Amino acid sequence: VIQEHTIRSGDELILERLPNRKANVRPVGEQITEGTHVLKKGHQVNEATIGFLAGLGITQIEVYRKPSVTILTTGNELQKPGTPLKPNHIYESNGIMLKNALSRIGITEVQISKAEDTLAATQEAVKKALQHSDVLLVSGGISVGDYDFVQKALLNNCVKEHFYKVNQKPGKPLWFGTTENRSVFGLPGNPASSLTAFYIYVLPHLHSRMGSLKPFLNERKAELTEDINNKIGKTLFLKAGVSTTKITPYTGQASSMLNTYALSNALLVVPETETALKTGDLVNYIDLSF
Repeated sequence: VIQEHTIRSGDELILERLPNRKANVRPVGEQITEGTHVLKKGHQVNEATIGFLAGLGITQIEVYRKPSVTILTTGNELQKPGTPLKPNHIYESNGIMLKNALSRIGITEVQISKAEDTLAATQEAVKKALQHSDVLLVSGGISVGDYDFVQKALLNNCVKEHFYKVNQKPGKPLWFGTTENRSVFGLPGNPASSLTAFYIYVLPHLHSRMGSLKPFLNERKAELTEDINNKIGKTLFLKAGVSTTKITPYTGQASSMLNTYALSNALLVVPETETALKTGDLVNYIDLSF
């Protein structure tokens, strides 16, 4: 009988309500029985996990170590935010953006460094980053410009190239390579392209390194609110807003624009094989509310 269903009067205890048989009794093995695996490999540890383990008397478990990450930004035109903008310069935003994206998945051992637009400087910056980081994210300098030295600098540091360029928009000039147990991503310099590549490629890679068995962001379906044409033969990742069962692509899809990204909670996926989507079509989108 729970105390809330009783009244104490002197030495008497009055029961206001009789319990059902076996109610309010916690039998041995009610929560977990002997010989059962407590938690499976790939489970993400959180505060409930720790409380559950503590209640079982477990004080130590083996976990995957979170990787250390260096974000290397390139471009002589980049300038630190908070200072008066010089002619022909732009404020550097990718470094702090990517660092905060990493913090959302619990990665806090992050360094941001900058390389001048020369092969020697880029090569040395890559070398230093690989010496103390598990994952290197290079922002910019991976395309075909006269001052894009990243690919050569990576190869000169014995980073094996696995792929370069993806048939998508934004984020076509994406590079990925490895050296020993380190991973390197060459991300586009345009902010929206860089963040899209992070969500689609970098984030699943980091989740996998941390032991996740479901590394990709959730993909869902919603009803399209307007027509979309895809005449370029590439997979499109469109910044979009989802409300209940409907999804609306935003204007301002340029790879340089973060204003609409700041409002987006989804990336609408238009496959390269789809030339047109119509209002009312059920479409796939990547949920950014992780």
